[in-house]
Parts: sequence; structure tokens; C-alpha cells
Amino acid sequence: MAQLPEWHPGAGDSLRPPEFGTPAHPGPLRPIPNSLSYQERHPTRYQWRDDIADYIREIYRRFGGEGRRPSIQINTYVCHPEHPNPSIACRDTVSYDIWGEEGRNDPIGFDRGQKIFRFLFDDPGEPFIAWIIWNRRIWIRGDPGVDGTGFSPFGFNPFTFHEDHIHLTATGPFRRLT
Repeated sequence: MAQLPEWHPGAGDSLRPPEFGTPAHPGPLRPIPNSLSYQERHPTRYQWRDDIADYIREIYRRFGGEGRRPSIQINTYVCHPEHPNPSIACRDTVSYDIWGEEGRNDPIGFDRGQKIFRFLFDDPGEPFIAWIIWNRRIWIRGDPGVDGTGFSPFGFNPFTFHEDHIHLTATGPFRRLT
């Protein structure tokens, strides 16, 4: 297997991995809205509002490691998140998922995920969290949650539990990607 090129998004390289858009990792793919596959309905993207992109670079600097490539990958999707409520759905340029080093669907691991979650959740600055999902729990800005802590249980199966990655949607203006 050929070694992937060096990539340092926290140091100014593109937020899109260099192999994205190659025959081995085709993209950007067009969404297939009626597909049974979540990934076909919501293909991977790497585009965000400028302040979100800057914050993602900070996450890479803090948690991506010092190797040839980051030990995490961050992406968004077309119509991210998928939701029947249009006031929640498709906040593509302010939503992102944090995965393991191989990217989408590569589990981040509990210890690393917990450290990143604590950093994101405890950061008092902008961009502000609209909601964050990690390890079967969701926190929504302004919602007291089920026990007054702001957290509520989340998910109904391994795909929706978010035990393998962190999802964050920030507040503010957004646009839908294609």
C-alpha cells in the first residue's frame, strides 16, 4: 500500500485531505437523495464558514498529533445533519464530525474523543455550540436537558449513538452544500 502524502491542516494545508478527489477516494460525489445508504444521500465535504474553518484548524493543532498526517479527521456532509425539521436540517457549513485518522467511519476512540469533547464543550468563546453529540448524549443550547444539566440521551442504534465520533453544529448563519 502506497504511503499517503503528508498533510497538516492545522498548519495551513487544505482542510480537505489530499487524497480526496482521487480514484482511490473519489469526491466530491453528488448526493443520491433516495438512496438507502446514508453516505450516498450525504456525501463528504470539507467546506465551512470561515470562523468554523479556523476553529477546525485549532482542533487539528491541539489534537491532530505531530506526525506526517493528523490522528483525527474532520468533515461535513451534504445536508448535515439529516433531519425532517427544516430548522435543524442541512446546516452544512457550521456542522462537523470528528473521526479517527482514517476519516469518516473510522472511530475516534473514547479517550481521544472525550478529550476533544471536553475542549469543545468547555471553550467559552465563539463559534458557539448550537448542539453537540457524543457518547449517547446531546447538549442543545438553551435546553435544560432531562436532568437540568443540559444533557439528554441521544440515539437509538449504533449508527445514531455517536460513540465513534463527535458531532458539533455551531450557531449562526449557514448554507447548504451541494
